[in-house]
Amino acid sequence: MDLKKILKGVKIRAGENIGGIDINKITDDSRKVGVGDLFVALRGYSLDASKFVGFALKAGARAIVTEKDFNSSPGVSKILVDDTRSAMSIIADNFYGHPSRKLKVIGITGTNGKTTIAYLIENIVKAAGKADAGVIGTINYRFKGKVFPALNTTPGPMILQGMLAEMA
Repeated sequence: MDLKKILKGVKIRAGENIGGIDINKITDDSRKVGVGDLFVALRGYSLDASKFVGFALKAGARAIVTEKDFNSSPGVSKILVDDTRSAMSIIADNFYGHPSRKLKVIGITGTNGKTTIAYLIENIVKAAGKADAGVIGTINYRFKGKVFPALNTTPGPMILQGMLAEMA
């Protein structure tokens, strides 16, 4: 997919070599970077992935999104942003073609009872004869007759958008 399309709507502080670049896949894990990939160096609470930009470059990353400037390799697109987490959400949504726009989505928040409410809504939708309901919850992720264990309480943007795209 074209890097310019992937970055549409991202607030870029500085960027080099963005036009006409084809990206194979997107990852925020430097260990999973392959040739032609976009690496998003997320800043976390305890770890800043900008420390791993060098690994991503050695693995063949075609583009890097980060908050911190770095010495780029020739032919690598360098994209500097103020907030990698915000950028990653937009990037994932763009990459998967805005899947939530094609679905009816219900979000459940609160301290207690979210799983129970999700199960109730799922069964109400099914009993009403509507299309399959999908659930992305703390116990598991379910859609189209498939069940996947929940690796995190909330999946990251790439996993979330990928599941929504498959649901759509």
